[in-house]
Amino acid sequence: MKNKTFTNFIGAAGFSLAAVPSFAATQEKGILEWLVNNSLLVITFFILALVLRAFYSMMQMFIDIQKQKLNIPIESDARVTKVPEVSIQDRLWQMLTNYVPKEKEADLDLGHDYDGIRELDNSLPPWWLYTFYLTTVFAFAYTFWIHFTDYSPTIEKEYANDMEQGELQKLAFLSAQADVVNETNVTYLEDEKSLNEGKELFVRNCIACHLETGGGSVGPNLTDEYWIHGGGIKNVFTVIKNGVPEKGMIAWKAQLRPSQMQRVASYVLSLQGSNPPGAKAPEGVVYKPEEEAPQE
Repeated sequence: MKNKTFTNFIGAAGFSLAAVPSFAATQEKGILEWLVNNSLLVITFFILALVLRAFYSMMQMFIDIQKQKLNIPIESDARVTKVPEVSIQDRLWQMLTNYVPKEKEADLDLGHDYDGIRELDNSLPPWWLYTFYLTTVFAFAYTFWIHFTDYSPTIEKEYANDMEQGELQKLAFLSAQADVVNETNVTYLEDEKSLNEGKELFVRNCIACHLETGGGSVGPNLTDEYWIHGGGIKNVFTVIKNGVPEKGMIAWKAQLRPSQMQRVASYVLSLQGSNPPGAKAPEGVVYKPEEEAPQE
């Protein structure tokens, strides 16, 4: 029963360790890197195995003591007549614990007796010493791994990487917010960067009908105060977005993002009063803004 229980325990431990490679693969990491990054878990499992083995041995000793009290023979007569065979797990247990049988405790007695409690010169269990040595080696290896190699980033590098990722997320959020612009909430952009971006888009897409100066050819003059479909940022944005199909003005909402149309509209309004040479004659009516930012 004792051997069978211990064998089952070792089998369970081996099965658990065999699952490490597959678990490491799910983490998209190598086995070695996973073991290093989770070394505390491995050490904890090792110690837990030893504690469970010690608990099992203590329970076995308790059962043997109870049998002695009840005068139940612990071993059969056949075993008494021959030298008991020492199993592999018992040898391993002796190697790990340096266990001293009770009949040999007199050799360890230091002669100090306190109310029936004797002081014995027991050595530290080898498993405890090996664990201490292992943690010491691990401390040096971990320090070298973190501070002197590029396999694992330092705290400073992790902070820098997190800040970089945060900035990218911020830009993505702002970019998404910019595309929430529509005819009802669009505003005039007067900063130089936005106007320059609007100019690039205008030159790339609009000069065939309005010329690079905005003076107009097939399309109307965009530099005077006359507007066919209303001036101001909201009206200009609406025309760019939906177009005027009956007059050949296509809808740009399928090709430009809302933030881009806002920049183009702002650039068009910035051309007011420029009066380029050869500009087309006025069309439409004078637009008088009430609450629009740009002065037309």
